[in-house]
Amino acid sequence: MSPTVAATVTALACILNLTGCGQTAARSDAATPTSTTDATASARDFHERQRAFTETVLPLLRSAKHLTLYSLDPDAPESDGPARDEPDFHGYRVLGKTPVDDPTLKAKLIDALRKDVDESDGTVAFCFEPRHGIRVVDGARTVDLAICFTCLQVEAYVTTTYPATLVGNARDAFDGVLTAEGIEKAAPAK
Repeated sequence: MSPTVAATVTALACILNLTGCGQTAARSDAATPTSTTDATASARDFHERQRAFTETVLPLLRSAKHLTLYSLDPDAPESDGPARDEPDFHGYRVLGKTPVDDPTLKAKLIDALRKDVDESDGTVAFCFEPRHGIRVVDGARTVDLAICFTCLQVEAYVTTTYPATLVGNARDAFDGVLTAEGIEKAAPAK
């Protein structure tokens, strides 16, 4: 199987395994292995996902000219219920958005996200309820991130989805920008 297909299969498996925040958090590389080989492969998958995100997605964020920070409603996926005339971000209702034009502020957000990904040990909760999003546009290329600080996961939408896990400390930097811009934020997770 090619690395691209393997990464896509891994990403789809991660998405299909998300079953609700009420479940106990677990390390994404600590699935119950049936052998030492399974445990090694699982840890390798985690590290490969983190490396792909760090080496592929973060440079795209840094090089982009325009960044927009989104506040998302995690309880209102567009795929559930009747169609709405409200804007959406990968199926989630947009509560507000703000351009981040200041290069220093843009770097602060990207550095906070990079640090979260770098420090993650793979611990995640079994949900995906993003309350934050980032869109960067650089010429014809658009990169979107849907970020769930509750379950410590981020999904990047480029040509392929690059899942990664977080520590969650970057939330304050993201919320600070939204608050400063007067953007509505989703209620904290319960």
